[in-house]
Amino acid sequence: MSVTTGSGCQWTAVSDRSWMSITSGGSGTGNGAVQVSLAPNTGEDRRTGTLSIAGHSVAVQEDGLGACTVDVSPGSAAVGAAPATGSFAISTAGHCQWTAVSTAPWARASIP
Repeated sequence: MSVTTGSGCQWTAVSDRSWMSITSGGSGTGNGAVQVSLAPNTGEDRRTGTLSIAGHSVAVQEDGLGACTVDVSPGSAAVGAAPATGSFAISTAGHCQWTAVSTAPWARASIP
């Protein structure tokens, strides 16, 4: 971010969040630049913070990973009386964890 001011004016830059740090240009006199680094947002929700640069507030928003939704296909299975095997496709975002568990004593879940 650029700071434009008079040649003799002193200024500072401050972050109000620990995940948003000023990596260079935390203060200066006259024109300058402020470099900011954001830590990865590993949560689901967007987070917000404020930079104060030369007395001006700059709002910062960082998107989250989003909610985890899991799709299972097919949604059901019907088999005859003989032993059988089958598979289901799981679709979800890469950051979402899931587990397959059978609640029936005669069915077993295994994950390749």
